[in-house]
Amino acid sequence: MIQKKDLKVCKKEIIINQETISQNGEDIFIREILNTIGIKKGIIVDVGSWDGWHLSNVALLLRDGFGGVLIEGDKSKINKSKERWKDRNDIYHFEQFVDLEENSLNLILDSVSIPHNFEVLNIDIDSFDFWIWKSIKYKPKIVCIEYNGHRVDYDVTIPYNLNWQYNSNSDNYGASPKSLFRLGKHKGYDLVSISKHNLIFCDVEYSHMFETFSKISPSWIKNTFDVRPWGHRKKMPDNHFVFNPEVK
Repeated sequence: MIQKKDLKVCKKEIIINQETISQNGEDIFIREILNTIGIKKGIIVDVGSWDGWHLSNVALLLRDGFGGVLIEGDKSKINKSKERWKDRNDIYHFEQFVDLEENSLNLILDSVSIPHNFEVLNIDIDSFDFWIWKSIKYKPKIVCIEYNGHRVDYDVTIPYNLNWQYNSNSDNYGASPKSLFRLGKHKGYDLVSISKHNLIFCDVEYSHMFETFSKISPSWIKNTFDVRPWGHRKKMPDNHFVFNPEVK
């Protein structure tokens, strides 16, 4: 059993002998947060859901009875997900790249009439993560969101620009932990766990049950998870980013 105090850091040595399919045990930590809150069933929303299983932060919850909304823009991946979950009428698939216009997350969720405070939102799209979370009118209890590990020293996100294209050879993607931390605070969340790739937030209604982070410490993240910017990725000029993005 993971102790509450351990929820602050997703590290592999904590999850020995526990089933996980996510990169760093995020699925175990999310499940433990839900167990501590007292939630055994509910709804998850996964933006960038891949094939509904591979390195997923939420697939184990789906397997164990949670309903869900899986959103993925890659046709071959979403088709694999549909096949995997074909016997489940409580899992909805959307073949879409989420934006802030006609493919907004609000419109997608409105179409399936899920509760305003559904259980888990996972965002992993390596692009407009900051802007998508900022835009939603829903208030999930838990938010797991990938951060830009190459920009941990900065308070930045990529701009919202539909002409932007992902390049795995550069650091021009997503948002830094500092930006996501500020956004989470503004939206009424406390940061309860950090992994090498994700931040896990909990609604302040429940976050008193856990130790929380009072700030983002870049040196702590880099030392704890052996993060070494930039490695194989090219460091892009600062003008590719929005510094101190507005959270209101």
